[in-house]
Amino acid sequence: MQKEYEIIQTDEYNGVQMQMYDAKYGLLSMNRGQNDVWYKRWCYPAKWSNGKSIPLDKQRPISVRIGGDKSEAIKTLETLLKQVKGE
Repeated sequence: MQKEYEIIQTDEYNGVQMQMYDAKYGLLSMNRGQNDVWYKRWCYPAKWSNGKSIPLDKQRPISVRIGGDKSEAIKTLETLLKQVKGE
């Protein structure tokens, strides 16, 4: 069972949401639509072949993996926080 994490709104139409998928932590890019409904942002990932970027045929949610387990995710988030603070 996948846990639903709270969406953190970053401006009027954007937000992020913690995700645990396949026992790995990540951050999802979220977009607020009409009637205050939040949606995952989707994209077509690409692969590099013969000197060109070729889009794959299946969309995936835009996400960033931040750790393979809880301790790695915490370390990543702490490092990001230090960078935002300018340390």
